[in-house]
Amino acid sequence: MELDDLLIQGADYAYTIHGWLKGVNSGALNTSRDMGGDAKSTGIRKLMGTDAFGFILHYYDGDYTQIGSGNSFIPTASTSGTGYNLVTENLYNGNIRAMTTALMRETHAKVDVVGAAYTYDQLNRLTGRKTFIKSNMHLSGNFTWSAISESPKWSSAYTYDGNGNLLTLERAGDNATSSYDMDDLTYNYYPNTNQLGRVDDAISSSAYSDDIDDQTGANYSYDEIGNLISDDQGDIDDIQWNVQGKITFIDKGSGPDLTFAYDAMGNRVMKMVDDGTEQVYTYYVRDAQGNIMTTYSRIDNGSTDSIFLGEQHIYGSGRLGYLSTRISMDSVLPTTGYYYRQLGLRRYELSNHLGNVLVVITDRRLLIEGTGGLAGKIVSAEPDVLQANDYYPFGMMMSGRTWEAGSSHRYGFNGKEFVESEYFQDYGMRAYLPLIARFISVDPLRFKYPELSTYQFASNTPIWASDVDGLEAWVKTRDWSRKDLFGFQRFVNTEIERITSND
Repeated sequence: MELDDLLIQGADYAYTIHGWLKGVNSGALNTSRDMGGDAKSTGIRKLMGTDAFGFILHYYDGDYTQIGSGNSFIPTASTSGTGYNLVTENLYNGNIRAMTTALMRETHAKVDVVGAAYTYDQLNRLTGRKTFIKSNMHLSGNFTWSAISESPKWSSAYTYDGNGNLLTLERAGDNATSSYDMDDLTYNYYPNTNQLGRVDDAISSSAYSDDIDDQTGANYSYDEIGNLISDDQGDIDDIQWNVQGKITFIDKGSGPDLTFAYDAMGNRVMKMVDDGTEQVYTYYVRDAQGNIMTTYSRIDNGSTDSIFLGEQHIYGSGRLGYLSTRISMDSVLPTTGYYYRQLGLRRYELSNHLGNVLVVITDRRLLIEGTGGLAGKIVSAEPDVLQANDYYPFGMMMSGRTWEAGSSHRYGFNGKEFVESEYFQDYGMRAYLPLIARFISVDPLRFKYPELSTYQFASNTPIWASDVDGLEAWVKTRDWSRKDLFGFQRFVNTEIERITSND
């Protein structure tokens, strides 16, 4: 697939014989390994932007056989020892055994490729992530995982109770040398409920600034029907809810308060941030399906009241990104006589199988001039990268694996919007806290899934499934075959499957 008329990015897909997604682009950002030949030094795609990301999914040994000759897009795997493709068991049910992620950051540098190997219990619940790191894999002759040992960085481990509530969660950051140095969490629940009271962290709060820290007492409190109404450590004194189960007001102790309004279908149509001196409104204009089409911003500081056209969202069969504008609506006048296009205002999201936004690029190609005998000639093109992200299982952004130029992109894990900084994400039916891997209200489908905690995320299978709208888990390695990276429909005869249901 090709993105934008300027060919700023291509996406190439491979599938196993089962129809499961095997990978997109390649396991390292090497143009000679790209399935579609994007940005190769010869050929008609020479001046397409080089790949800004790629990933490979592993299910079991021999799950994919390349058709035809040519360089493989999959790095050579270890054949003995404890390589990332060998430390976990073969999985034949479609669950993901291991994954490789390659990213380009905002400086256009190709960062270390990270391989993650996953472990599960008998209920398919994620129990651990082991990390393997390879530098300069994009260089010729270095496209292999051989002789790469496990790294303590970005590893994690999870345990659960019988209801699927997390009991412990351990995470390592980018400074880890031997063990989990970021979070060593123990979850404490109110008796005879699924409601979390507090999280104890055995790691010092000074270790990292972007994680959750040790809590005391009854840090979280709830109303009579299980909605979270306060979070002491999060500096949230009060959360108010409407009868639809939507948040209408957040009272922050030392920060700006937030107010939300919804239409009759429960779609958010307004957000207001009030810091005591200025009110910033965001208005959402949606289509009949509830998709955001346009946002408007209004700023009222008591002396002036201005409104601007903010974003115009871009869709295929799903959201591709948005056009970022700031056009004053106070004095809109028609213009005649000419038309121009300003590049760099569009924000395109490049995502993995879960919808996790890995890289954000603009609609500009950065043309590269040759040297020596090619001086004065355009020899290649690179994407204009604004942000690159990687994620822990359950959605927290990885320490040391997030880069950005300018302001942060609001959409991240599962492609969902961060509504209040990075505190919670809006999944439509519910709000989700990635730091603790829990929703903050009960599942509307709780009677359909009595075996699951009413606050769990994606049946605790966050590597092969996402909680699309806050209701239930959907397997995404099959969903992907019906919709490509950029949201356009692909006519492949496979069905979306639900993890816990055959309906």
